[in-house]
Amino acid sequence: MPESLLARRLKLGKFLGIGLYVHWSFALLILYVVLSTRGEGAAVMAFAVTQLFGVFLCVTLHEYGHAMAARVFGIGTADITLLPIGGVARLQRMPRIPWQELVVAVAGPAVNVVIASLLLLGFVLFVDPADIRALTSAFSAGVADAPIDDESMVRANDIMSSPSVLGFALLMLIINVMLVLFNLIPACPRDGGRVFRSLMAM
Repeated sequence: MPESLLARRLKLGKFLGIGLYVHWSFALLILYVVLSTRGEGAAVMAFAVTQLFGVFLCVTLHEYGHAMAARVFGIGTADITLLPIGGVARLQRMPRIPWQELVVAVAGPAVNVVIASLLLLGFVLFVDPADIRALTSAFSAGVADAPIDDESMVRANDIMSSPSVLGFALLMLIINVMLVLFNLIPACPRDGGRVFRSLMAM
C-alpha cells in the first residue's frame, strides 16, 4: 500500500501490540449510510450505522487472524488499516516456508468461520424455530426459486428490515460467510491466491 495512502488515516488504538488505523475515506461510507437512511427515522439510521461497524469489526478480526498466525512464526505486523473496501494487515514479510504461508493465509477466513459458527449456534439455541423456518424459506426462494408462503415471506422481511438483535445477527452471519467465500477465491492478492501459491510450492 502506498505510503501517501497510509498517511491519510486515523489511529484507533493498539491492540495485541498492533496499531489499528482507519482510512479517512471510511467517513464517506458512514455519511453514505446516514444519507441513504435519513428518511426512515433515527432508529433505522442508527441501526444501519451499527451494522456497518459490525461488518468492519468482522473485517478487523479477520486481519488480526492473519497477524496472530504470522506472529506464531516470528513474523511481526506493522499495522492494520481499515478501508471502505476491506482491511489490510501489513506483515513485515511473508513466510518463506510454503506450509507457513498456507497457515497465515487461511487464518483470516478461519476467524470468520468461527464467528459464523458461533452465530449459527446462537440461532439454534435462542431463536424462535418459526423465525428460522421463515428465514430458511426466504433463502430457498431467493436462491432456488422455491415456493414460499405469504406468512413466512412477511416474517422474513420483517426480520431483515426492522432494527433488531436477530436482524443484526443475521447480517453478521451473511457477512462472515461472504468474507470466507470472497477471500478464498484463488487469485492474488486474496487469501485464496496465497493458499493456491503455497499449495503449488509444496
